[in-house]
Amino acid sequence: MQRLIEHVKWWGTITCLIGVAFGSYDMYPYNIWVGTISAYLWLWAALYMKDKALITVQVALCVIYTFGCIRSFLV
Repeated sequence: MQRLIEHVKWWGTITCLIGVAFGSYDMYPYNIWVGTISAYLWLWAALYMKDKALITVQVALCVIYTFGCIRSFLV
């Protein structure tokens, strides 16, 4: 399981960087979708590691990004 979590953390990091790059090039809504994937991957890793600070940040990001995804479909 530890190896799986390491992969999840790396994929979360890669998708986070892609999402930030998309945001810097104003590639809406792709930046929101990729950021959402990143936040949920990191939340999974944070829950496994039982890191309360990281869980708090990732839950907040998941909520914000999820609302952003919903908004992107409505606009």
